[in-house]
Amino acid sequence: MGAKTLFKKLNNQFTSLRTVLEVIMQDGLSARSAAKLLNQLLQDDNPNTPKWYINDGFNNPRHMDNEDGQKGFECLSKVFTHDAFSDDLSKVTGISLATARLLRPDFSYLLDLYGFKATEIIPFLAEQGINIGDLSEQQPENSDLRETLKNRDQELKQWKARVQELEATGNQREKQLQAEIDRLSGDLREKEKEVEALVAKRDDCKREFAYWQTKAEAANTGYLDPNNPRYAPKLAAAVRAWQAVTNPGRRSPKKALEEWLREHAMEYDLIHPDGKPIELAIDDCAKIANWQLGGGAPKTPGG
Repeated sequence: MGAKTLFKKLNNQFTSLRTVLEVIMQDGLSARSAAKLLNQLLQDDNPNTPKWYINDGFNNPRHMDNEDGQKGFECLSKVFTHDAFSDDLSKVTGISLATARLLRPDFSYLLDLYGFKATEIIPFLAEQGINIGDLSEQQPENSDLRETLKNRDQELKQWKARVQELEATGNQREKQLQAEIDRLSGDLREKEKEVEALVAKRDDCKREFAYWQTKAEAANTGYLDPNNPRYAPKLAAAVRAWQAVTNPGRRSPKKALEEWLREHAMEYDLIHPDGKPIELAIDDCAKIANWQLGGGAPKTPGG
């Protein structure tokens, strides 16, 4: 597969060394295409001109033009041994430069870092005539790297245990919170029912109070209503006169009340058959109306 076709197929998405190795193994990438692909992965401004260490890794012209995936894989593995590659690897992946340089002599760990298992790599290399043994049993010769790997494994176990612990704690806490929510929801529903019952009782009380209030008012004022069985003409006349005469002027209050009663005698049936006011009834009503709230008849102004 040519480099142009390869780049189009992958849509220029080269985000990890895993992508490079996958393409080489799956598509039989040529050495020249591998060089361009690796150069683009490392974000070089000119992917058609490989970095010097990439060019050094692919220094055999026959390899560069060979469409054999094995040659591309061999050249690529040689590139991994350059210090300059470790520098670029650190920039691209974000790992420390020290870690990147420790990875360089240990190709098996480099494969493991980017997600390849020995069971995936060994069969492919064997098909290409490359026998490297069991990578899973090999240990790096560098003591610092061995310590780094050991610490890494311990940290991975610790983080895995921590994640599992957090997940278990989170699940338990979620169940507790849900149970608490359910309980509070039940309490709120019960309170809501209690409030609804109280509101209903309050409304009943208001209606009953309004009923008795209306009935009481009707009973208290029935004597003023001609249509009411309790209507009393003289009492009604006295009350109306008392309400009407608020300022007697220079007259005595009783005289003012009598004048008002004579004017309205017909309304309250205080007249003789000939239409003249019944003076005795007028006098009785005036006496009733001529009374102060505090008791006693009011005095004549100026008297």
